[in-house]
Amino acid sequence: MVVRRETTVESWTVPLEMRGHSFNTISRIMCPFSVQQHQQVLATAQFYIDVSTSSVEPVTIYFVAYKVENFKLRRSEPFFMQVTPSSPVFFQYNFTSDDQDEVIVKVTSDDDLCAVVSVQEVLCPVRVLPSNYNYRAHYQSMMTKSALTIKKQGLYDQGAFFVVVIVLPVDTECSSNNIDPASAARPPRLTNRKRQGVTDFTDYSRQKNISIVIEKGLTGSGYGLAMAISITVCVAFYILGFLIIWLRWWFEQRPNSIGPKESFLKRLTGIHSHGDNYEESNEGVALENSDVKAIESYHSTTGYPVRESYDDDEELSILTISQLFRHKQKTGESIVVSDLSRDDRKLTSSKYRQYAWTLLTVALFYGLPAVQLVIAYQLTLNHTGNENICYYNFLCAHPYGILSDFNHVWSNVGYALLGILFFLIVFRRSRIYYRKVNKFEHVGIPQYFGLYYAMAFGLFVEGFMSGTYHICPNKANFQFDTSFMYIIAGMCMLRLYQSRHPDIETSAYRAFFAFGVVILIALFGVLYNSVAFWGFFFTVYMIAIIFINVEIYYMGKWVFVFEFFTGFCGKLRGNPVQAVRKDCLTCSRPHYQSRWFLLLFATAINVGIAIYGIASLYPDFATYFLIIMIANLGIYFAYYFFMKLFIARERPSKLTFLTVVLMLTCWVPALYFFGQGLTNWATTPAKSRNGNRSCILFGFYDDHDVWHFLSAFAMFFSFMTILTVDDDIMDQDRNGILVF
Repeated sequence: MVVRRETTVESWTVPLEMRGHSFNTISRIMCPFSVQQHQQVLATAQFYIDVSTSSVEPVTIYFVAYKVENFKLRRSEPFFMQVTPSSPVFFQYNFTSDDQDEVIVKVTSDDDLCAVVSVQEVLCPVRVLPSNYNYRAHYQSMMTKSALTIKKQGLYDQGAFFVVVIVLPVDTECSSNNIDPASAARPPRLTNRKRQGVTDFTDYSRQKNISIVIEKGLTGSGYGLAMAISITVCVAFYILGFLIIWLRWWFEQRPNSIGPKESFLKRLTGIHSHGDNYEESNEGVALENSDVKAIESYHSTTGYPVRESYDDDEELSILTISQLFRHKQKTGESIVVSDLSRDDRKLTSSKYRQYAWTLLTVALFYGLPAVQLVIAYQLTLNHTGNENICYYNFLCAHPYGILSDFNHVWSNVGYALLGILFFLIVFRRSRIYYRKVNKFEHVGIPQYFGLYYAMAFGLFVEGFMSGTYHICPNKANFQFDTSFMYIIAGMCMLRLYQSRHPDIETSAYRAFFAFGVVILIALFGVLYNSVAFWGFFFTVYMIAIIFINVEIYYMGKWVFVFEFFTGFCGKLRGNPVQAVRKDCLTCSRPHYQSRWFLLLFATAINVGIAIYGIASLYPDFATYFLIIMIANLGIYFAYYFFMKLFIARERPSKLTFLTVVLMLTCWVPALYFFGQGLTNWATTPAKSRNGNRSCILFGFYDDHDVWHFLSAFAMFFSFMTILTVDDDIMDQDRNGILVF
């Protein structure tokens, strides 16, 4: 079949062979415009049809020509059509004066047959074949949803474009398996059906019902409003923080300004002032100087025996931490913070500062190649029009400049701004602390701010890396978004642990090496998501749980004695009953019962998460690993507060209670929005688009953008909770602060 017109020639064969499938019913919509006059319909133009065959037998051909009535699409009016691989369709849309030079083309379907949506310039012949639809066009594969944002510029500066829909003969481009492998073998049924004024001779073996609708894009003022509101919310945090600081300064300048308001503001800001000598307070036992002889006393709230000082006890002062632990366990004394804060303060502080510098170094070397990679992806998308490269939520992807999905990049601004704010808070707090460092020498939790600075830098870098990832999210760069989330969660747990174990520090090099191993495991989980990998991961996960439980239970001071197990095995061979009764049952009752039960609860949760992962072979391993990190951070938060409130009987400050409430208020909805699953780079682009949803906030932000904002707020309040959690014992002598 050859159709000749004034400027174009189109041809096809009957039956039509496509990827091993044969179609006996073929239809084509002829381009109604000349190359020179795109807006003028050639209503009286002639065309010629040539039919030829090499068959020696007569061939019967059914031929029908009809006029397409509803060829021009109108904005906000859905248009319904049936499409087959041998009968592609295309329609035209003309920009109107109120389109603001941007429209969204939405194509939906009620079935999962693989199709392609291509937006092309108004040029004849229209490219409607699987072999040429991608030439000078923007295109997507689709199953049930597709959305393309088209600007009146470049290819479409003439004010119009064609929307082409092609159903592919097989589903391999959208799915690894054909939805219906036998569909191509079904005999075709000819039908003469009218729909939207179009007479349709079609083959029902792979017929796809589609709906096309053109919607107005977001205006420039819409962009500005959404961005201004997000900035305003973040700036409100700065205003509130500076207001509290100013009020405290104002009260300090007033003469004789000692009263409940000042006490409240000092507690709210987390900074307590001290006189020249330490006075007794109802928070715990205070000392006038550090030269008091050791005396026996009891913790004011728990009743556990503690020693107030070992300065004059030569025998105990030379003990190592491990020996001291064993000595106190034998005497029934509780381990206190003074036992674990013996190292030189400046040396320990310098070790903690390495976290911040190491994180900045890693971020620099990690971030620059990441930016180069995603910009290359974005430029490739812009140049080729292939929108299968990046896994956007196309129903809420607003372009700006060279970026195709500006809103998901911009919504990370909360991480950056709140990271800077937390840095300023830590900086001010450290300045005040170091001005009075001698007065804090023997009271309160030792303050080392290196990890706090690292957390602030981590929050800022997470905003940068998440924004980088969202320039073009896909399977090749997923780690840009998740890596620093793992690091932040790990640093928060380290900071909580080292609050009560200041001398049991992990060097920054070892910590970041461990973070690197975590990222490497996540990478292998994404690339090699198989039963073998899950078996390996489950084994490593269980070993890590056992190690961490032992580390926390014995507070970092334990030694693995292999001879114990060899000796125990020998006893089992000799007299197993006596061996079990003597070596197992006699020590079955834990020495630290409350800690043991809490760790047992945390272990049960982790084992449950591990079993769920290996049972379901969770497809998105990076997200699964992030769930593990967030869950364990939450567990350790709960453990720390339980021990603080119910074992040590300490009462956190009002600011800490406020930040905990705000933290939970943000985390709960944040995790809900995170679980909506708008995209999924673990599958094909077409399947990923099935989960796309429209914007839910200001017509600019979707569920994932809301996750960005709420998680930024939640992490900021989490940091503030860690920073202020022990402010209530800032005036308490370290000999009365329990270690847990």
